[in-house]
Amino acid sequence: MAKPVISVIIPAYNCAAYLPDAIQSALDQTWPRVEVVVINDGSPDNTDEVVQPYLDRIMYIKQENKGLSGARNAGFRASQGEFICFLDADDMLLPEKFEKQMAVFEREPDLGVVISGFIFVTEDGNTNLQTVHKFWHRDALAHLLNHEVFPPHAPLIRRSALEDSSLFPEDIITAESQEDWQLWLDLALNGVQFSSVPEPLCNYRRRQGSISSYPLKHLDGARRVVGWLRKHPKGKRYRRQIERLAGIVEMERAARAWQSGQTDLAVQTFIQAVKQSPAYWMEPNTWLRLFTTSLRFEDAIKWNKKPDPEWYKKIVLERYLVDVRDGISQKAYRKLSAAAWLMLGDLVYGTYNDEMRRQALKKAWNADWITCLSVQDFPSTIRAFLGPRAIDRLKNRKIHGEEK
Repeated sequence: MAKPVISVIIPAYNCAAYLPDAIQSALDQTWPRVEVVVINDGSPDNTDEVVQPYLDRIMYIKQENKGLSGARNAGFRASQGEFICFLDADDMLLPEKFEKQMAVFEREPDLGVVISGFIFVTEDGNTNLQTVHKFWHRDALAHLLNHEVFPPHAPLIRRSALEDSSLFPEDIITAESQEDWQLWLDLALNGVQFSSVPEPLCNYRRRQGSISSYPLKHLDGARRVVGWLRKHPKGKRYRRQIERLAGIVEMERAARAWQSGQTDLAVQTFIQAVKQSPAYWMEPNTWLRLFTTSLRFEDAIKWNKKPDPEWYKKIVLERYLVDVRDGISQKAYRKLSAAAWLMLGDLVYGTYNDEMRRQALKKAWNADWITCLSVQDFPSTIRAFLGPRAIDRLKNRKIHGEEK
């Protein structure tokens, strides 16, 4: 029985310098049947010239500029494959991507989407900056409603799932779109099942001038998607998660504003985020997410490799909390402070820094002891109170008891 065809849709606009790498990465797949569809979306550069060597191996479509969504949708409608991959012209696939994703489809034939991990690479494509693994299995909506995303070429999608969807929204401004996240949400809300190959199987190029290099505009797009979710006929049952998501989007927007030095906008947005979803801010991990999102990409990589509690303390506790203090109620401020200090306790827990851990617990308790005893914060409170040595002793006692 012949293996199914996989269509790779590549929209091209002002990316002639990178387009050959994208096309070649699709043609180099170990999967035997791959169709490549390149859509020249009214590009003013020399796209016509760079595709010439590939014309006998690809489908090449030229159209007036319709934007990224319009180009992707046009490529999908022209394609013939049973499975679809949307590859931006400045990104690349690793050779075994489709083969490994199709193995998951073959094991679980009811799946509609299989995503993969990915690698951030430099603009020249030669240096790996960060590796991201994706562990998803039939829980896509939970991830997506937490604003966990992936580049559009990470998923391999069953054609029938796309045919039953609204495809990429075309009535939007591209720079503010997050059109791919909207499509994944639409699929998940319609019951399409997602799974993953956790290992990285594609490269995601970080370069100046790409849509993702304008984070505040990009997060305006996230605001738009939240508004779309609120109106979605199947979104009513997820109202609580959607309102929490709205808080996450505002938090990320505040972090990006701080990152770019727009302090007034950051404080204004942060206050809005707290009001949007107060319960979300009682979770200690929210503060860590705010902190890491605020970091420049290079600093975030360093943090992931070696967390620095002093750095967190300086930025979150001595800057963020101080900046927003006058914009929220005293009660809300006390609760926020308690959650932020408990996060510091979690960060130093593994370092055996007893002095900072005890200080963090004391500050949290004095700020708002009720928050420290709440369901979401109580585990952090216990860890800060007992310390790692006590937990280690309890674990060892349990192990030795089981051995006896």
